[in-house]
Amino acid sequence: MYEQNSEGNILLRKCAQEIAAAVASAINFDVIITDAEGVIVGSSNTDRLEQFHEASLSVVASGQNARTGERQAQQLRGTLPGVTAPVRSMNGQIAGTVAIAGEPEKVVPFAAIVKQQVELLLRERELYAYSVNRESTLQNLVQDIGSFVPGVSNEALLLSRASEYGYDRTWHYIPIAVDLYQFGRFALQVREQMRRQSENAETRILNVKKAVLASIRKLFAEPRDLSAMLGNNRFVILFAAGGEKTEHGNSMADEAAARAHKILQAIEAFDLKAAIGIGSPALGISALAVSYQEAWKALFLGKKFRQQPGVYNIADYRLEDVITTIDSPVRTRFVQAVTGAFRRYPDWEQMRETIREWCESGFSLVEAARRMHVHRNTLIYRLDKLDKESGLNLKDFRTCLNLYLALVMDQYVGPAVKEKDL
Repeated sequence: MYEQNSEGNILLRKCAQEIAAAVASAINFDVIITDAEGVIVGSSNTDRLEQFHEASLSVVASGQNARTGERQAQQLRGTLPGVTAPVRSMNGQIAGTVAIAGEPEKVVPFAAIVKQQVELLLRERELYAYSVNRESTLQNLVQDIGSFVPGVSNEALLLSRASEYGYDRTWHYIPIAVDLYQFGRFALQVREQMRRQSENAETRILNVKKAVLASIRKLFAEPRDLSAMLGNNRFVILFAAGGEKTEHGNSMADEAAARAHKILQAIEAFDLKAAIGIGSPALGISALAVSYQEAWKALFLGKKFRQQPGVYNIADYRLEDVITTIDSPVRTRFVQAVTGAFRRYPDWEQMRETIREWCESGFSLVEAARRMHVHRNTLIYRLDKLDKESGLNLKDFRTCLNLYLALVMDQYVGPAVKEKDL
């Protein structure tokens, strides 16, 4: 009983006609390709497609080349005189046969060359199919990790799948989310350029994204690292940051941030920008799923509040993250109650900037003035004016906290702003 590779057989069937036509034109002899059952799946003479080639059965069974003379051919169904050779897939198993029609003595010299050519083309297709399938499977795996729910998802199955790609459950991982900035504009430019050229625009756009993924993988080449290209011009990396005994210190977070900045530099080589979100160090699938969501939340919040490319760590957006969990009506009432008295003033925008910088500078006159690019006396004047007009004491921590929270919430619930032009 012969050993058959079903995947190679299926792939051979898909590309056999193209291969048979190409090989036949090169040697000027009719060529057929059969599957492992002897059915002709590719032929330079299309009338023979889907016919049975009985001579192939013994070749598949023995794994050896066979010559068929004119008398013998008359005794075999669907068979012409010639030479038949087994075709092996990438793993060495027989996927089918290739046969050259003609006097055996004349076509024998071509047998080894044709067999080699067909196998090379088949393996090239197998490698491509494997690559495409692996990328699709990896993408699904990463997304399944991100959507993992303890007690609902099958953790054992997910761990088994992840381990095939190098995931190590004893290591801390830090998810890094990457969003190409204004990629839609870049794609539009490519399409405009391609209208005047023969190259396919979508192919070029896809190749750019593949090149970005390749650059990312150069930066995360540790076998435990996982990286994938998602839809909508996004990528994600599960960065293997440290072993089980590694403490959750600044070292892992700093390394993740450093790698993220290198991603920005690599992407700039393609005349592109990116916004990048970084989650927390996580040990285990359950914690990793939470951190995965944190990475995307950090990216969203960073773009929402900064409106520009950059690296955004969830550790710097804990307050904003908490605000997103508050019901929208509650946020709206709080913002109106705290800031309503200020909004009627024509210099409200200046007031808002002054309050934010005053709070974010740690209530330091020197630092707040520096951040606002104003003289220290100008800042003092503005703070005094705010005290008088609002009746609030801006030196009181709780007062400032309420104002600051209200301003952050106001910005969060405000209308979406388009990404800034660069």
